[in-house]
Amino acid sequence: MKRTVLLAVSTAAIAALALPAGAAPPKPITKEFTYTDGTPDATATAASGVGCDGALPNEPGIEFTAPAAGKLKVSITHTGDWALEVHDPKGRVLGAADGGGPNDQEMVSVKLKAGGTYVILPCNIGALPEAKGKIEYKP
Repeated sequence: MKRTVLLAVSTAAIAALALPAGAAPPKPITKEFTYTDGTPDATATAASGVGCDGALPNEPGIEFTAPAAGKLKVSITHTGDWALEVHDPKGRVLGAADGGGPNDQEMVSVKLKAGGTYVILPCNIGALPEAKGKIEYKP
């Protein structure tokens, strides 16, 4: 019985240290967006995880600020061939998707080690210029 009590105290102590005094844990966040990339780049691919590294420059990405570590899921729906990336605050590719077919919808799910500003980069490879997206964050 003493082990159970000590474990409960230890878990509570660790939880208390993880948050500032009086702070509640972050809440889940869901956001929808529309992204326009009017210049398709057939040389781009995200299949290798390297990124939307085609011959043409990318449009600016969508910034998302995660309040803490957690899970980030991003999906886009579109007509034609698109790819999708998620970059960490240092610009590294955390996850990428480029479906097997030109009309496959893209989805990336990554674990975030810390809060910070992440960049979501949809890439028009050969499609209509607009994609609709959804960002889901869970602490």
